[in-house]
Amino acid sequence: KLVFKLASAVTLYSAVLLSLVTVGSVLTLIQRYTTFLSKINTFERAIEQTYMSLPFVFMAVGPFLYCTEIWKRIQFINSWGTFQEQFNRVTNRRVHLGLRYRVYCLVALSLTSAVSGPISISSVTENFKLWQYCICALGLLLGTVMPALWYLTCHGTIRAAKDLGDEIEKGLQNNSFRQNDKLVQFKFLWLHLSKLTQNIGRSMGFTYAMFTLYCNVVMVIASYVFLVLIRNGFHKHILGQTVGILVSLATLYAQCTNAQSATEEVGLNFQERIQSMLQKYPPLSPTTHIEMDRFLAVINSNPPVVSFCGFVEVNRGLITSLMSQLLTYLIVLLQINLSTHPDESDKQEDTIL
Repeated sequence: KLVFKLASAVTLYSAVLLSLVTVGSVLTLIQRYTTFLSKINTFERAIEQTYMSLPFVFMAVGPFLYCTEIWKRIQFINSWGTFQEQFNRVTNRRVHLGLRYRVYCLVALSLTSAVSGPISISSVTENFKLWQYCICALGLLLGTVMPALWYLTCHGTIRAAKDLGDEIEKGLQNNSFRQNDKLVQFKFLWLHLSKLTQNIGRSMGFTYAMFTLYCNVVMVIASYVFLVLIRNGFHKHILGQTVGILVSLATLYAQCTNAQSATEEVGLNFQERIQSMLQKYPPLSPTTHIEMDRFLAVINSNPPVVSFCGFVEVNRGLITSLMSQLLTYLIVLLQINLSTHPDESDKQEDTIL
């Protein structure tokens, strides 16, 4: 049975790691802010420094949000263990989540980003010490693990819903629901899975809401810097901004798509599958048919929705909303940039005339 133990070596390791990342990020932010104030700065330089400091802001604030949700995460993990135990007791087999090879691939990706990230950062930063590069590596590792954990949780939920549907269909094929007690057990299993689906966002909603906001801010500032570099002719420096935009966009897309897939698979798709079973296996006993209708009513009255603590639903519509906000903020930044360069705007007006 999957059980989370607070007093364990893993918890101690996580606490030490998060403490190092938080303290190192705060010290780095103080150093960058002091250096910024000691020089004559422009709006463009302020935006550039903000862009370079964003990862450290996230690493400094993120652990505090994470700590506020520790108890909810523990309950979520233990609830998953309870669901697996109940599934094993009802079906006499383990639920097949199919996560092993995905975990291996994501671990390799996380380690690759932790190694390659500081190397690329060293080419665009100055006066960084060795311990700061170590903080960058830990931060990149954290930034890769977070979406990976979200993906694995959503994918495991999807596979569990499909496994549960397979067992119900197998029971209808073998006509093993003569006694409706087992069908009732499957209904309670689905209710448990529906609650788990909703708790994906409730147990870590604040942390991932901040992560979503962070990715959106990165896209806004990186897009602005990208346009400014093109205008100024620094085409060889746009690669870093392009990577930042694409990585943030891909992360948001994967996060929203997986959450929507989990919501649909446990809810609407599961309901449609039960309805298709009723049509596919019509010679059911009256009591079984009634119990299946009750099952459909339960699914309809308990729709699973992945959201950030009930505030914002996580689906592809969230990406559309963020993209519209990105364009709005980008236009505002470009207008501020033009207002800080009146000579260039006058030249552009003369050219147009």
